[in-house]
Amino acid sequence: MKMDCEGAERRLSAAHGNDPQDRPLLLVEFYKKNREVFHVTTQDIFSFLADMQYSLYSLDFERLDAAAFDACQETTEDSYLLLPDDLCS
Repeated sequence: MKMDCEGAERRLSAAHGNDPQDRPLLLVEFYKKNREVFHVTTQDIFSFLADMQYSLYSLDFERLDAAAFDACQETTEDSYLLLPDDLCS
């Protein structure tokens, strides 16, 4: 599933289900420029992901922490995978 939220990622929590089968792999884009417009920090993103029990991965399935995500944001990398934590544990 791919969703274009344009900085409104925090509003996705309503789409979160408790059943693991209702928790899809997501392809997302985080544009630094849009994050700045909507005042979305790296901490906001990682807090949101923790609440949703998702983790952030690069497109080559490397799990990213906040520092690695910030480094990616300084390049042209904008697309990422969100995977449910229970899928990857």
